Amino acid sequence: MSSMPNKNIAHKPEASTEIQPAGMVAPSKKAPKKACRGRPPKKSILHKNATAESSGPRIESTPASSNTFAAP
Repeated sequence: MSSMPNKNIAHKPEASTEIQPAGMVAPSKKAPKKACRGRPPKKSILHKNATAESSGPRIESTPASSNTFAAP
């Protein structure tokens, strides 16, 4: 029984050590390039939409409130 746990413990670090560096190095190089190109356009579009939406409803809300108060 003592031999079994030792084999598992010794086998795990070897597999993890080899997979971790290889897995982290490859995605690291590809992730930044794709993320950088995809983020700027999305942020710009979201920011413009948010600003436009905020301005739209605000202007409509003001006259709507005035009309409601003026009616009664």
